[in-house]
Amino acid sequence: MKFDFHFVNGCSERMKGNLKEAQEHFKSCKELQPDNSAVYYELSMLHRMLGLNDLALEEALMCAGADPKNEWYQLLLIECYQTLHKTPELIKAREQLVKQFPERNDFKQDLAYTYALSGQFKKALKLYSELEKQLGVNEDLCMNKVKLYKELNRPQDAEQELIRLLRSKPEESLYRTYLADFYMEYKQTEKAKAVYDTLLIMDPDNPAVQLALHDYFSLKGEQKSAFEQLKLAFANAELDAGSKAGIL
Repeated sequence: MKFDFHFVNGCSERMKGNLKEAQEHFKSCKELQPDNSAVYYELSMLHRMLGLNDLALEEALMCAGADPKNEWYQLLLIECYQTLHKTPELIKAREQLVKQFPERNDFKQDLAYTYALSGQFKKALKLYSELEKQLGVNEDLCMNKVKLYKELNRPQDAEQELIRLLRSKPEESLYRTYLADFYMEYKQTEKAKAVYDTLLIMDPDNPAVQLALHDYFSLKGEQKSAFEQLKLAFANAELDAGSKAGIL
């Protein structure tokens, strides 16, 4: 009864924003039941709010270690590692989370993203490819793979990835824009122009295409044609005010 009293009041005070009072209640809980993982979870969250991140990590390790199959405990531990920039430990925790919950694609995507941030591009690519087998061709997955191929200096693979994305939905003009932008980035201007020409037939009033053509003509040194495309984009009602301000 004493434990329940302190635990309930600790949660109540935390929700009210009375963090010091909540801390005292949870400390009492810890004294009464020193092996209770829920208490360590609450204390860790509380200490994160108070900016006591090292202490929060210690407590997150306690609850996560006590109950490895509790996703909330594992996610709290991951948040603690992120806050303290402990990348190797963060990766290990995310890998463990994927093993514990193999059906959770969001956990796999988070792990792939963490691999990419830490420079483990090949591991990230492998995971994105596995996800693609489950989810099918997906814009987010494809674009993430394109970024990784660029990091690995594999532009041909990046190009094929963009072509695969386009083939999955040929009517999507945005996917053509991605491909054309890629060609422009790698100075394959004639390939880019061919894609832009198709885009103009499909969507002649698309301001994104008009701006892209401005970049194309500028790169070619055809300033008059570039400025004409810029004027078309500025006059386009579909272009947002911020972009127009940038043009001005």
